[in-house]
Amino acid sequence: MKGLDGFGKELPAFNLRGETRITTVVGGLATLCVVVLTFSYAALKMIELAAGKNPTINDSKIDGFFATSETVNFNEINWNMAFSIENMESRDAINDPRYVKWIVRLYEKHGEVLSERLLPFHSCTAEDYEKFYPLS
Repeated sequence: MKGLDGFGKELPAFNLRGETRITTVVGGLATLCVVVLTFSYAALKMIELAAGKNPTINDSKIDGFFATSETVNFNEINWNMAFSIENMESRDAINDPRYVKWIVRLYEKHGEVLSERLLPFHSCTAEDYEKFYPLS
């Protein structure tokens, strides 16, 4: 157990009973506990990842970051956006019109009046993909 001690310390310029490093049983047990917990957590997460369970979705909202009076024209800043839904196993896009219907809406609020506008969209072409920054 003493050989597993990851908390052992090197002896400066001499040895003790032929050893240049001091280890203890307690240090070995502590190291063993850290290693077992780390591998258990990693194995559990890999099983969840492989099974496609429990996805983590992060949503960040910064209230008041932009004033409601500020507007941005996405055409002026050449801003593009793309979405896809893919099968986790085959990585094929899921676009079967029997099951998937894409609707792109823009909701605007002017005072107390809420309006909705449908926006045009299309499937990405090779020219569309060239407008995006390359993946790293």
